[in-house]
Parts: sequence; C-alpha cells; structure tokens
Amino acid sequence: MLTIVSGLFEKLNEQDIRYCHWKSNESLEEALKGKGDLDILVDRRSADAFVSLIEYLGFKNAVDKGKKEPDSISHYYGMDAASGCIVHLHVYFRLITGGTLLKNYWLPLEEMLLNSTENLGVVKIPSKTAEFVLLVLRKALEHGALWEIPFFYREYDRIQREIDWLGGEDGIESTARLIEHWLPSVDKELFSACARELMPGGSFIKRITLGRKLRARLRNYSIYNPAKGLLMAGASLSRKVLRKLSARNGKALGRGVVIAIVGPEAVGKSTLQAGLKKWLEGYLWVEAVHAGRPPSTAATFLPNLAMPLARKLLPSLRTSRLRQEVSSKEREPLKKIEGPALFVYALRSTMVALDRMSLIRKMAFRASKGAIVICDRYPSRCAGAMDSSQFGDTFFENRRFSLTSVLARTESRIYKSIPAPDMVIKLRLPVETAVERNISRNKRGVESDEYVRLRHVQSHNHLFDSGHVYEMDTDKPLEETLLEVKRCVWSVL
Repeated sequence: MLTIVSGLFEKLNEQDIRYCHWKSNESLEEALKGKGDLDILVDRRSADAFVSLIEYLGFKNAVDKGKKEPDSISHYYGMDAASGCIVHLHVYFRLITGGTLLKNYWLPLEEMLLNSTENLGVVKIPSKTAEFVLLVLRKALEHGALWEIPFFYREYDRIQREIDWLGGEDGIESTARLIEHWLPSVDKELFSACARELMPGGSFIKRITLGRKLRARLRNYSIYNPAKGLLMAGASLSRKVLRKLSARNGKALGRGVVIAIVGPEAVGKSTLQAGLKKWLEGYLWVEAVHAGRPPSTAATFLPNLAMPLARKLLPSLRTSRLRQEVSSKEREPLKKIEGPALFVYALRSTMVALDRMSLIRKMAFRASKGAIVICDRYPSRCAGAMDSSQFGDTFFENRRFSLTSVLARTESRIYKSIPAPDMVIKLRLPVETAVERNISRNKRGVESDEYVRLRHVQSHNHLFDSGHVYEMDTDKPLEETLLEVKRCVWSVL
C-alpha cells in the first residue's frame, strides 16, 4: 500500500469520518497501490471534514472541463512522495450512477452501505451483500441503454470475478431481501432475475429486457428526462471520440501551469519531459511541446518550407553555422557577423521568434483553462541565451536604420512580449559528461562536440522571472532525477 493511501485511511478512521470504499473491493489491493481509482462514499455530514483532510494531505481537486458532472461527485489527485505514483480519489457524497457515458440515477442507498461497514485492513468497506446490491443495479441499468452495453462487455471478465467474490448465485436471496428493505420500488423477483442474468450463461436479450424494466421502476430517481439523457449520452460519446483523436485524456486542475525544462545539450531535457508526460497523462490534462523547435505559423510557413533548399544552396549562411562561428566569450558576439550574413541571421531569428511566441501564447491559454504544459526549452529574458532573443539593447547602439535593424528590433520586442513560465527546471551536467552523452544519443543529426560546449556556456545566461526555479544535476540515475522532478512539479500544481 502506498504511504499516502495508508495515511489517508488511518486519518479518516482516527477522525471518525463516516465513509466506505463502496465498489470494486475485489480488486481493492491493486487500487491501494495506485493501480486504479479509489471510489469513496462519504457521509454528506462529514463532507467538510473529509475535504479539509485530503487537502491537508496534498490532494488536489480536478474537473473534466468538457463534461458536467453532478455536484455530489468530485475527483481528487495526490502524489505518493516515496514512489511518485499518482492516486485518484473518486469521491461520492451521493450515490450517483447509471453507466459509463451518463450517470443518470441517484440511488438513495448511502445509509445501506455506510451502516454495514467492515474493515479490510485499514479500509472500511460495505458488507458483500450491500455491495452486491449496487453491482447488480449498476450493471442492469447499463443494459437498459443500448449505448452503454459495449462498455459492459469491455470489462465483462472483471465483472464476473467481482460477482464471484461477492458470493455469486448463493448470495442472491439475502441480497434480494436487502433491496426489498432499502429500495421497495424494485421488487425481489425483478432484482433476482437481473442478478441471475448478469452471470455467465445469462441471456443477452433478457439482460436488455430486464434493464429496461429496472429503469422504468427507478424513473423517479432519474436526474434527466429520457430526451435530455439521450442527448447528454451522445455528447459524452462524442467527447470520448474527440479525445482519442486529439490525444487529450485527463481532467484539469483549478489552475493550470506552464513548466519549462531548460538546460544545455545532452542534459536529459527530452527524457524528463517524456517521463513527466507519461506520469501525468491519463489523470490530468497535460500538453508536451518543444519550444526550441516550434511549429510554423501562417506567416512563416512558406519561408520555413523553403529552408532546407536554402541551406543546401547557401551553406555559409546557415544560422547554426553562424552561431557556432561567433565566440561565446565576446562581449558583443554579433558584431562579428556583418553584411548579408547578419541580415539572414536577423531574418531567421525573427521567424523563430514569431513561431515561438505563437506556440507559447497558445500553451499559456491552455494553461489558463487548467492544462499542465511541459515545454522542452524556453526563452529567457537574457539576450544571447539559448532559445532567447539574439539582439540585446547594445546591438542597436550607433547603428543606422536598415532592414536588418528593423528585423532585430522586431525580434527583441517579440521575446519581451512572451510570458514567463510558471515553473522552471534548470538542468545541469558537467560539460565533459554532456559531450560523452551526446555521442551516444540516439538522435538524428547529433551535434558536434564544439556545439555542445558552446551551448553549455550559453546556458549559464538563462534568467527567468518565474518565482519557482529549481536547479538540479542530472549526473545520477534517471529514476532518481525523475522522482526529484516529480516532487518539484507536484509542489506547484
């Protein structure tokens, strides 16, 4: 069991907060390790105490921006500091259920579950009889709506294991007596028939027929009328499809964040970005972008399209070559570039600045909606630093008006308008170690040793206005570095 999870349930028990882990207890052991949600039903009278406790333990509330969930259901996420695992609490203050696409029924069975709790380790769970009642009702209701049926069969094997764990056919009689007491609108015969048909060998047609009968009996407990329910289920399905196509999958925090991972070549920026994205995706809305190589905008698309040809025809004017020819120890290195070379350098730098500004502003907007944006590289406020403006204020002194100076001033203004990131992770590595790593990197177009050394010198000029700047060495095992980064990221979410 994860430390944060054991601490949560121990505190809940100590403070006498009335709760239970109300479903899927057959696989509770896996959920306690962070593999799956923890579905917790909390007595509404204990709601304030529960929320105060989990926020004290570092859990953060998240919402699905594209889906309106009932107010009685909340999602909280916490991070286990020792392992870095994310824990998802699916919290219910009322039993709102019905299906995967639409939870359309409030079942007044909270007291039935909370009055029958027993301990499974440190976790309070309902009696198997009470849990069986909810399982049958939930899965029978799904068969009453054709659009929910595929989701039932997607997890058919797990449902059968759960039915067996709860007692199977031997438990139907006692379960039927319980439903007769707590939900008298559903008679014993209908409930028993629903339970039997959910078991292996049950008839598909009978499941649908019984599901429709059950929905009719529970009509007074439905949240939406049939027409609105159908529309909302269709909208929910559309969102699922669009998310699959857009690769967006996760909920949004109340406030988003832009995280910049910066540092010279071969320090592990891309590796850490990929590790953070894998860690967060599936739970929270996360975007990963490369601010060092931003996509083209409408203004730069055609010039960027012609760039490969230009590099072949005019190799001496390639900006990467010009950058390497400039000594990083010069006070004003750009004074070593003049004429057509300086114009090309200014033009290319301005195009990159436009693309970078467009990408970062777009990501800042998504962060304002709750997204966690992880940027590989990011412009700083220091001219001449990596991925930043190449034209400082001293460049314009004693220079006559020219197209080159206009481009340079434009480039400088663009970078000054780019918003600072919310958090910066500055990676460091001894330059000789970086050179060795660069040689072994599995990347197309590995840079020269001289270029790697130059970039290490330039990285020292990275200056950021962000209040959260973390510096860390990456000359240690990846797992150790990634865990340290995860802790830093979680502290600012």
